[in-house]
Amino acid sequence: MATYIAVAVELATLAFLVYVPGVKYVMNSSPPPFEVWFFSTGSMFLFLIYNEARKFFIRRLPYNRYVRLVKW
Repeated sequence: MATYIAVAVELATLAFLVYVPGVKYVMNSSPPPFEVWFFSTGSMFLFLIYNEARKFFIRRLPYNRYVRLVKW
């Protein structure tokens, strides 16, 4: 549960620093281009697929030596 709260606080801080007009002026920043979000979304889906496949193989073959390499 603490991880979810930490991620929410991080995203809120990021949104505050990037999208609030006064903060943008003081920090001399600008919002990222729209294309950046495509890479982030694609990376999220790849990581999700990798993690779900990893969990599947850990449940299915827990003593396989290759599966043991990716166990956390």
